Amino acid sequence: MILHFKTLRILFKTFGFRFKYLLIPLYRLIYSIIILPGLIIDQIFYSKYKKIEIHKPLFLIGHPRSGTTFLHKFILNNTNEFKGTYLWEMIFPSITMRKLVKPILPFLQKRFPQNIYDPNIHKTGLLDAETDDAAIFFKSFKGLFYWLYFSAWKRFSDFDDLKKDLINTSNQQEVVKYLKNLHKRNLMGCENKRIFSKSFSFIMDINELIRNYPGAKVVILMRDPREVIPSSISLVNSVQQKINNLNSLKEDSIKRYYRNLYNASLCFHKLLDEQLSSDINLRENVLIISHKDLKNDFEKTIKRICDYSEIELTENLMTAIKKQALKQPSFKAKHKYSLQEYGFSEEEVMKDFSFIYSKFNL
Repeated sequence: MILHFKTLRILFKTFGFRFKYLLIPLYRLIYSIIILPGLIIDQIFYSKYKKIEIHKPLFLIGHPRSGTTFLHKFILNNTNEFKGTYLWEMIFPSITMRKLVKPILPFLQKRFPQNIYDPNIHKTGLLDAETDDAAIFFKSFKGLFYWLYFSAWKRFSDFDDLKKDLINTSNQQEVVKYLKNLHKRNLMGCENKRIFSKSFSFIMDINELIRNYPGAKVVILMRDPREVIPSSISLVNSVQQKINNLNSLKEDSIKRYYRNLYNASLCFHKLLDEQLSSDINLRENVLIISHKDLKNDFEKTIKRICDYSEIELTENLMTAIKKQALKQPSFKAKHKYSLQEYGFSEEEVMKDFSFIYSKFNL
């Protein structure tokens, strides 16, 4: 309840009083009432999910808009050894509830809002594999999604203040604990499969992930900040415009919001760099892939991922790889964006992110 008051305070302070914001606590209450009984029943009739062993899980981590969605879906769609987490499974985390919902899933899919995001930037639906950060948002109204859409409107005294708030909101211990139970539920009935998780927030504490998932394989996808910053801001911006009529705000408020998103990107990269620089074992046990290599030498890059992740290069997978490799070099995004439209310059980014450019082929 305290979190809801904080949320309303942020929204009212930023956008003024709007009646629809008062529906947020009501929505959260109704959602909890719907979900909680299923989770309780799971403990009675499906409690054996707790004993499921998660074998060699694969985690794909990257900054938003770094290419993780494409890579995640490509591997899931062209291999049979993984179990991804789909949006409807995140909304309905209990096994009991899923059994009730599954027969009407086609009906729900048709009525699921198709314009939450600009489809030229990111397409999603109930039957699409999604980032695990969405699961945290549905479960507790916390995590990285909450920060991007709500906390990022706050005024921060300095970069360290923002960094602290971002880390606290993306509480990694709580996130990992919840996701581990969610992943075990997902493996019910397909225990021989491996989970394949995509996440943004795990970039802030990779060791917390590895500690809780022995034998985990971690692939980190990196992309030029000059590309991911305007792309990720554009994605968030499209949602804010639909929900909050962003353009109605004063220019100073919008600029502050964009600056907070920029600093969040800087924070992500600095935290990643700190972990890789201070922990030799971590650097040696994760696979870092650049978006540039994924685009320009797709076949070789995917084979590297498969070799590291112990993914079988089946005939079907090889056919899909070769087919996609022909498309990669000429692929152009439908949505156009630039740093300048959000108030930043390439020179500024190159300077602020120099520690990344000096170490990785971006």
